[in-house]
Amino acid sequence: HLENRSDAAHRAQQLEALLRAVDGRANGGPAIVGGDCNTSGVDFVELADRARVRAMRMEDPTRFTWPVAYEPLFEVAQAYGYSWTDANVAAPTTEHDAGGRPDHVPIRLDWLFVRGLIARRPAVVPANGLSDHHMISVGVRLP
Repeated sequence: HLENRSDAAHRAQQLEALLRAVDGRANGGPAIVGGDCNTSGVDFVELADRARVRAMRMEDPTRFTWPVAYEPLFEVAQAYGYSWTDANVAAPTTEHDAGGRPDHVPIRLDWLFVRGLIARRPAVVPANGLSDHHMISVGVRLP
């Protein structure tokens, strides 16, 4: 779980520390890293500005469901040999702040990163009220 009351640069630093630790154990071998990366694509304060979020969504409709261009942690993952494109779908993974609000923005916060594996059949499975995050899954196999 990367920090949610932070900005994209801090989340990238956190992921780098995690991937360094994984390398210390996996020695560069196959690995899957996943969880709540809080990839909002904006800092915490900006996310609370509903008008600004609406404007960003109008400018880029996929900004909050595939925020790769706005989150440097994806560059960090790539530098450590991880991929995410085949392990995830561009769909929201949380219902934060939904509550029937007409200005609710579905957002993808949860990710799976794979290295040295072939990923297939990624999915987001609805939590149906069990959590404010949906489950994410992917099938993997060795190349």
